[in-house]
Amino acid sequence: MIMRFAINTDMTDTDELADKYVLNIDDISDILNIGNNKAYELAGGDYFPTKRLSENGQYLIPKKSFFEWLNNSQDEILG
Repeated sequence: MIMRFAINTDMTDTDELADKYVLNIDDISDILNIGNNKAYELAGGDYFPTKRLSENGQYLIPKKSFFEWLNNSQDEILG
């Protein structure tokens, strides 16, 4: 499945993300310039590693592995 996103390059290397080891759905939405529903869909798929906290259902996405996925998927992620 090929997905096309307009990557928000302003969000890929900001001070706000620099201190984080994990990202959340809002971060993914901002980086990929997509809505939260689409970000939840991606997090629930096998696109990049995630951890889901059972008590509130929140996704935690390891920053390093997310950006590795993003860099390796550039041919599929075009906007």
